[in-house]
Amino acid sequence: MCFSYAVNFSAQSLQSKLDLGDAGTLDPSNPFARVTFLDQQNWDASIPKPGYFFSGFDQPQLPVLVGDTSERGNGQTSVSLKPMQWGLIPSWVKSTDKARELFAYGLNARAETIEEKPMFRDAWKQSTCLIPASGFFEWKEVNKKKYPHYIQMKDASVMLMAGIFSQWMDPETGELLETFAIVTTEANALMQEIHNVKKRMPVILEGADAGLYLRASAAERKTILQPCDNDLIKAYQVGDWLNNSRGFRNVEGAILEVKKDFPQSLF
Repeated sequence: MCFSYAVNFSAQSLQSKLDLGDAGTLDPSNPFARVTFLDQQNWDASIPKPGYFFSGFDQPQLPVLVGDTSERGNGQTSVSLKPMQWGLIPSWVKSTDKARELFAYGLNARAETIEEKPMFRDAWKQSTCLIPASGFFEWKEVNKKKYPHYIQMKDASVMLMAGIFSQWMDPETGELLETFAIVTTEANALMQEIHNVKKRMPVILEGADAGLYLRASAAERKTILQPCDNDLIKAYQVGDWLNNSRGFRNVEGAILEVKKDFPQSLF
């Protein structure tokens, strides 16, 4: 699963990740050819700072990349960056109390059952998104003790996780709330070593697959909900003070590597 991640990248690094280049010379076949999020003022409004550790259970507002679904199948995608609340609330939820009850179940959506679960199936059909992150956190369990690890792209570039989102109207306030969930899949070999109990990981998309995920049909998208290659990511142990969920963990120290204090078999 993925219940916490970091967002401490720059607008320039996300621009580089999406291979946008010079707006005047973009190839129109590029799935990210038209974007509306690189205005610095909008960027600052979309990303909370600092962004070293966000827990989904705190219902944070985080940046999400959304494509124009009206353009599915035409080879291009107009992309915007907007803040959304982590913890998907389906549009059919009728009460605020029910929304509060369900949000934690909407942090992650399993790829294997995303088409079937009432909580996710509508969003999966029509509202996919990419969740940019610097990296995410998982815990390795050894002799009943948990050791937090930080996982990031091997080249330290922005990570793009597959997601789905939903719009829900609060019946008490009339507020329209946009919420998202991260799509997870079975762990690859590296992540099996770390998330060694449930053995899950986010779906991490690169290159053409990232653009395809925003514009393709549900059947096409389902084929790319796979664990990424081991050599795409790297992981290291971070401080066990992150185990304290009541402490303030959104500090730079959250992503600093610490000396391993248990035997390792893979890394």
